[in-house]
Amino acid sequence: MERKQRNTTVDIIRTVALFGICIVNLPFLGVDFNQQTEVSLSMADKTVIFLVESLFQNKFFLLFSFIFGWGFQVQINSAKKNSINFSKRYFRRLIGLAALGFLHAFLVFAGDILILYAILGLFLWPFRNTPSKILLRISLCIFPVGLITLIGLGHLMTTWEPLINLFQGKNSHLGGTYPIATLGRFLDWPATFSFIFLYQGPLAFGAFLVGLSAAKSDFFEKNSVGQQTLSTVFPWLLIISIPASFYLTQLPEDDNSLLSLLRYFGQLIIAPIMTAVYLHILLLISDKINLPKLIVRAGQNSLSCYVLQGLIAGLIFGGYGFKYYGELNHSALLLLSILITFTSILLTSLMASYCTRAPLEKLLRYFTNNGFLFK
Repeated sequence: MERKQRNTTVDIIRTVALFGICIVNLPFLGVDFNQQTEVSLSMADKTVIFLVESLFQNKFFLLFSFIFGWGFQVQINSAKKNSINFSKRYFRRLIGLAALGFLHAFLVFAGDILILYAILGLFLWPFRNTPSKILLRISLCIFPVGLITLIGLGHLMTTWEPLINLFQGKNSHLGGTYPIATLGRFLDWPATFSFIFLYQGPLAFGAFLVGLSAAKSDFFEKNSVGQQTLSTVFPWLLIISIPASFYLTQLPEDDNSLLSLLRYFGQLIIAPIMTAVYLHILLLISDKINLPKLIVRAGQNSLSCYVLQGLIAGLIFGGYGFKYYGELNHSALLLLSILITFTSILLTSLMASYCTRAPLEKLLRYFTNNGFLFK
């Protein structure tokens, strides 16, 4: 019974993380940033952009990454229990995840994170036997690494033409026919992935390490030392993170000034703190409220749910669908992201309830367990 509750909590966290990820990603699927100016944005749109950047950007992505690291240890434990060679299964799983990521990046959304997870999963392997406390200390070393990658990213954004074009909003292909949109995603992917890897990669790997540490210390056990510690520091984390995030979001982001560097490096520090705040809130909700099974099933099948969000968005914005690309303001996009999230949760849950698992989970599980590689 204890194990079931713990798994339910983790699945709820995954589902909520997908909700936040959809809110952050949707503008990159449906907005022509090249047509926007400071003057053209309404006060409501500016407020929505500010709140999304302050409260959502990077935070829910880190929640998802934290659970990925936790799941790594769960897989190790399961393999030991069943006397299975975990290393072969794990690397087959990473290859399968990368393959799905490439398909997702080219066919659905160039901002895919599955490839990043597959690559970082390779770097996570050497830490499988590292004690929990050591993992937490190593995760702190991510901040200087993140600063170095941010400086490198800043240089590329001023010298590498594909990255410059990407951030100048030259993505009108997203509103074209499906072949045009697919070709555009293919051409955009190298620059997009470079940005994701340099900007989000260090944060994600740090969250992997913390999640792995949490699994080793039984963090999700009720009244665990980790949960008690998080509960104790929660008020201070809340007081520090919200005002700091609001302040950082107001700093310039498109120049080479020290303030611009402070904005990005500050968010590198504040994002994990806010993620811890959200984690504590979700633990409280999971403990006090019995959420619907469809939310839990969506979390158990988060891969399908994540990809489904992009598929639905593509149908809404693409020229091969309802052709709403560049037609909606940011306020409408926020409401639409909520609708897309609930739709993807409902559809994923229905598929899982009738077929045990959603399609992509079945495919990845089959390749992991029965793949022809590393026999």
